[in-house]
Amino acid sequence: GADALRWYFYAADPEQPSRFSARLVREAAQGLLLPLWNAASFFSIYARIDGWHPGGAAGVPLAERTDLDRWILLRLDEALGEVTRLLEGYGIAEPARRLERFVDDLTNWYIRRSRERFWAGNPEGRDKESACQTLYEVLTTLVRLLAPFTPFVAETLHGHLVRSQDPGAPASVHLESWPEPRGWLDELGESGRGEALGLVEAMALAQRVVGLGRAARAAHDLKTRQPLAAVTL
Repeated sequence: GADALRWYFYAADPEQPSRFSARLVREAAQGLLLPLWNAASFFSIYARIDGWHPGGAAGVPLAERTDLDRWILLRLDEALGEVTRLLEGYGIAEPARRLERFVDDLTNWYIRRSRERFWAGNPEGRDKESACQTLYEVLTTLVRLLAPFTPFVAETLHGHLVRSQDPGAPASVHLESWPEPRGWLDELGESGRGEALGLVEAMALAQRVVGLGRAARAAHDLKTRQPLAAVTL
């Protein structure tokens, strides 16, 4: 589709001469559009099952959310600031790649590690509410961020996630305001700022270790699910 074609050129850097093929467009879509669509579908399914609606319960303070919730919200603020700065400098390839990395964090780290929190069998009501509030905020902010890049997908997701819940919301995502960082670090105060920054650094280290582990498995033809006797870091 048109958005997949757009995204291919953004991520591949339109300023550089390059070869073109339908396969490369599909690969570009698999790097962002399909994971994003799957994330929105995952959220919608469990929100519908539980009858969850935005604003249905009081907002859970950041300090009371899990490490995963705090991490992805801090990463969202970071990505939002970076993408805005790069777009204001008339860059296109680098902000697109930053968004792609953030969507990978959201789908392959946050959602994969949080799945059980959304399930009906989760007895922790407060924990489920925190997870729903966090994922909803991330997705709706991400839709606005992606609107200039992938206008049709963003418009469809805006209808599913925002207009379906609030008829008074702007009729189009392109009538929404550009998102601004929430300032989650400021909400935590000086006492929690250091801990939050340490959490982001620890997650970055964990991601790097897992990446190196996957590379080592691939080099030795060991399947991801095959247990290992030991791992040395």
